[in-house]
Amino acid sequence: MKHVKTILPAFVACMTLTVSAAELKLPPRPEKYSPASYLKDRVELAPLFDTPLRHTFIMREPDAHYYLTGTVSRDARGDDFQNNDGVWLWRSADLKSWESLGQVWSIEKQAGAWQRERNLNPDNPAGPLVRGITAPEIHYLKDTFYIPYSMNGQGTGLLKSESGKAEGPYVDLGQITDTETSPSMFQDKDGKVYWIWGPGFIAAMNDNLTALDGPSNLLISDKDLDKKNIWRNWGDEEPLNPTGFFIHRAFNGEYTATCSVYNLRNGVPVPDTFCMKAKSVLGPYTRLRPMIPHGGETTVFKKDNDYYASFYGPDDWSLFRDRPSVVLLDRSGSRIVDAFHRPSKGSIDSCITQRGPWDQMEPIINGLGINDNQLLNAPDGYYYCGSVWDEPEKFVVRVFRSKNVRDWEEWEIIDCATIAGLKGAVEAWKSDKFKEFRGSLRTLSGCPMDPEIHYIDGAYYVVFQLYFVDKYPGIDKELLPKGAFLFKSTTGEALGPYEFHSGVRASQISFLEDDDGTVYITQGNRTIQKMNPGMDGELPDWRYDIKVVEGINFSTDIGMCPVKVDGKYVIFGYNGFYQNRMMYVICDKIDGVYSRPKLASTWGGHGWIEKSKHRDDIYYQANWGVSMGFMHWTAAPRIIPIKYELVDGEPTFRSIFDMPPEEAKRYQDEIDRVLGPGVWPKD
Repeated sequence: MKHVKTILPAFVACMTLTVSAAELKLPPRPEKYSPASYLKDRVELAPLFDTPLRHTFIMREPDAHYYLTGTVSRDARGDDFQNNDGVWLWRSADLKSWESLGQVWSIEKQAGAWQRERNLNPDNPAGPLVRGITAPEIHYLKDTFYIPYSMNGQGTGLLKSESGKAEGPYVDLGQITDTETSPSMFQDKDGKVYWIWGPGFIAAMNDNLTALDGPSNLLISDKDLDKKNIWRNWGDEEPLNPTGFFIHRAFNGEYTATCSVYNLRNGVPVPDTFCMKAKSVLGPYTRLRPMIPHGGETTVFKKDNDYYASFYGPDDWSLFRDRPSVVLLDRSGSRIVDAFHRPSKGSIDSCITQRGPWDQMEPIINGLGINDNQLLNAPDGYYYCGSVWDEPEKFVVRVFRSKNVRDWEEWEIIDCATIAGLKGAVEAWKSDKFKEFRGSLRTLSGCPMDPEIHYIDGAYYVVFQLYFVDKYPGIDKELLPKGAFLFKSTTGEALGPYEFHSGVRASQISFLEDDDGTVYITQGNRTIQKMNPGMDGELPDWRYDIKVVEGINFSTDIGMCPVKVDGKYVIFGYNGFYQNRMMYVICDKIDGVYSRPKLASTWGGHGWIEKSKHRDDIYYQANWGVSMGFMHWTAAPRIIPIKYELVDGEPTFRSIFDMPPEEAKRYQDEIDRVLGPGVWPKD
């Protein structure tokens, strides 16, 4: 991007004192943005080979080869995984080239009476009965290979290699449990072997591994399930239903249990991989933590100094369906490698597991450490984006501007160092005596937080906060406002100059100008207030805490976006333990009871929704890649197109990037506007 001279406006700070305008230069940045600076190390997730397979299991034991198995389909198309004739196995020396070892056990030729029975079809209980081996694994224990398996999820059994080789031949050790699915095995450091199955049952096995030896326990109890359902706070009514547990020990000796959990984070059931940790194989385990989006049932194994997990694409939101693959995990072996979590030095970078153009997206500006993005469709023909910069020593407010949402200029519009009351703090900030303070608060100090630019009643305003400003050494508290700083352009232009206008006693605020000229403030994650008519502070006697039907807390972090569309008040917030979905609620009046939350975008974060200049049915979401498993980079702004329509009289918003490719093509003009031509969907 071209270096731009930016405007430092004249303004006042908490009084009418003004300072002269001056020019500021941008910090050095590359002259031309290159996608390689963000995407060069990314891994484009792809199947290991083109064979329909579910419940992919991979192990590395003991001859340095990798062995892979899983649920096979009756046909080559992958249309029926509930009917098959046994267990197939593959082998690789490098995780890249795979050799088929063929069928190692056959129901038709080797099964006993219980395996030959027909079962209810878990995928279609009202349909014809089925018979097939599901979720087989392969383990090396006691000097030979074992294959635990289930029969259509309705009973578990175990096979043992008679030769000590992975390819067998195998002998049937019989039925281990007469119910449940997805069995696994784990050998502890004392040599004891455990059988893990169904929703997290675990029990010790006898010495010859032919039966359970003692009572079973649940790795996670029914009571804990309700506590650990991290989506209940926005109204999900589905239980967690964990299944497919697998246990491994990390480098630090901790036990990690992984499982598949269905939830409604995308508005439909999505099988993600979660994990929990313990000091003992029997627990107690920590709360469930996210591990792999769309990971389903997984297994964890080591290669050199890194952990990997098996992957197969268990749902239609996955990057691909029902094909074996692997993803890299972080050093703990408990999270997918993404923009937040890196493996050991020299290892490959992150991969994306959800369908859509996420692995092709680029930041709108060449710089990281930028978040909490707000977007303004201004009357001067430009879009403006306000963002937090992770440059605490700068004490400046920046905005980006663009006419097409793809090519952006960067401008510094307010220099906080000239605010009366902060001059001494700026000097102290750069000195050694402020070093300890900087280290304790890091980016939350000296960095204007949550800056937004708004056009209200014919004027441009910029609002921001300085966290912990009252703790800065060298400040004059008498000259500083309580709460947020509100500045107004003195020229009527978006780039200023600006002067101090008012303090606002609120946190993480945004504005909505109503049809009658009333200006509302949203603050935090639930509160609405009114501004005085002259925008010189909030009305002290009007405050509303947002109520949502059934008492649902739809926004789990501070920072809301209020809009009014087709006569309805719509408030956007972001929700989710690791994915930070952008949710919204609707009401006929600003202080009414709002609707159940709806999903606008699966990848949200503290961002903003603003109407497009190009189409009435398109809005843009300003996003910064806060979510696990979402981007190859984080803390850099990007734009996501949102489809808007009225459905049964209710405003409805939906990310185009969340649509199936064939549906998204109807909005190819907007996709190309944001991503560039020909990026997505691929023909």
